[in-house]
Amino acid sequence: MAPDESHFSWIVRSAAFHTGGDAVPFLGDLGVSVADIRSGAPEAVDRLCTVLGEDPEQVFRNTIRVDENRRLLRNEVFSSKFLRQTVAYCPACLLEDEAAGEARVVRRGRLIWLLKPVRTCPVHDLPLITVEGSSTWHTALTGMSRSAPEHTDELRAQLRSLAPRSRSPLQVHVEERLEGRLGSPWLDGQTIEQACRATEMLGLVLHFGIRPRFRILTEDDWDLAGRVGFAHTSRGEAGITEALDQLVERSLESTRARRPSQVYGVLFDWLQQTVKYNPGPIRELVRQHAMERLEVEPCGNFLGAPVTERRRYSIASLARDAGLHPLTLRNAMVTLGAVPAGSELDNGRLTINARAATDLAGALQRVVPIARLPELLNTSRAQAQQLVHEGLLPMLQPDPEQRQGRQGCAVDRREVDRFLAELEREAVPVADYPAGMTGIPQAAERAHCPTTEIVRLILAGRLKRIARLEWARGYGGILVDVMEVRSCLPKDVAGMLLTVALQRLMIDAEAGRVIADGTVDPPLLRTVETPDPTAPSSDLRVTNEDLAAFARRYVSEKRLGALHRMGPREVRRRLDRAKVAPILSGARNRFRIFRRMDIPPDCFA
Repeated sequence: MAPDESHFSWIVRSAAFHTGGDAVPFLGDLGVSVADIRSGAPEAVDRLCTVLGEDPEQVFRNTIRVDENRRLLRNEVFSSKFLRQTVAYCPACLLEDEAAGEARVVRRGRLIWLLKPVRTCPVHDLPLITVEGSSTWHTALTGMSRSAPEHTDELRAQLRSLAPRSRSPLQVHVEERLEGRLGSPWLDGQTIEQACRATEMLGLVLHFGIRPRFRILTEDDWDLAGRVGFAHTSRGEAGITEALDQLVERSLESTRARRPSQVYGVLFDWLQQTVKYNPGPIRELVRQHAMERLEVEPCGNFLGAPVTERRRYSIASLARDAGLHPLTLRNAMVTLGAVPAGSELDNGRLTINARAATDLAGALQRVVPIARLPELLNTSRAQAQQLVHEGLLPMLQPDPEQRQGRQGCAVDRREVDRFLAELEREAVPVADYPAGMTGIPQAAERAHCPTTEIVRLILAGRLKRIARLEWARGYGGILVDVMEVRSCLPKDVAGMLLTVALQRLMIDAEAGRVIADGTVDPPLLRTVETPDPTAPSSDLRVTNEDLAAFARRYVSEKRLGALHRMGPREVRRRLDRAKVAPILSGARNRFRIFRRMDIPPDCFA
């Protein structure tokens, strides 16, 4: 027996050598069952070795044993699907064999020719020839003298028709595993069949598309699929994730691909439909990748396990579940930065994180436009806007440059309820105004401070005497003690809060950050921090001198409109006609600040 020979080939050659006949009657003469030989039964193989004087260790090493539904070869376990169904051979190998004698005695069937992933001769670097219509197991005991062409001229003709090629790295992996050599941790951590099947299926969808026609695939096609897939599976989870990402990116170019089966194709179908056969760790990798990148709804079985909670939502399904119009929802998601503004994906394929999507959809259902805040808070429009500008009522879109549309310039109703609950937490219900107590706006006027400073005192727990009118709701019903407010305000502080100064200059908070936070060096408007460490916040303040100095040098576009009683369009038209360039401007010209000396005297004449 040759070291590379299958035990079937050895038996056929032994029969031809000793009797000149076939293997089946030869086995019968020796009292060995053909069925036992086909299944690699140890007792039958051992008896043959004893009769023929062969080393049993070598024979058992090259014998494929059948154990129920499993096949055993050396230290590897696989199913019958891992074995070839048709006869394959290398004509160059058979021609070399015949140089030693009669074909029936010397032609050897190589062990690795029986394995599906082996498609190239490792000795001659030639593609193996498969005999169409043949059956490996029906012809196992007839030998290569009958399975392959009997005449050497035909073998030589076949040899001349073959183009040389190197072994695929997947085939090398199979050969090395049979020799006990390991090299790829992810592949080596599973059965040889699982590793090969996962590699070929992954390479198949990457190279031939997600819906290849199996019936027309050739051995060369499968060999190429193995080469493509091995480039990824040999690198483990990182390489496979990279391949799956490619499939997702390709699917985004299709108008139909939304479901996992439309993204991963036959790879997904194979993993989903496999019940009796365990495909290995590739299934869990694809499962986790699909749940992270695609919309997978809760179901009883998704690639071998139930899905109890979705991880991603599409705009379409989220709009359906939340009762929102898809276009409204998408525009809001763009405004809030949850989805890219320039995406061309339709609402069915554009997905976002499920938890973030649910939170954002809930916020949109609770959205409160700034115009409705006075009604909900029970206060004036100016008071409501000041609470928003000071950040006491955070807007849905915190970045001013990203705010657009109704959803961007709005507040979550839950934030409004939280704010009012915090104001009323320590307030004592009263039927009428207690002595020395008044509403927040009136107290601010008498204490000479912004209303927001009183609100911060309340939220920080600095004020102990707080009441709530039973017949007035919300912000408008909160009463504070003016004397207590005065006692809690910072002492010996020059000037005014930056927010108040900006209001006087008619500059919004976005522009205020630019002119006062050091973005421009030196800052256009100097500020100082509150020196009182017990103050509710380290608010920035502006001295009267610095405020006057800024107003002499600079002016905002809004302030110009107020001074000359013109609308914003007319102001901008005149400035542009005079070619006056702003020294500072926000995104999409949301604010513009000019140097007064740059504005011609007749610009607004």
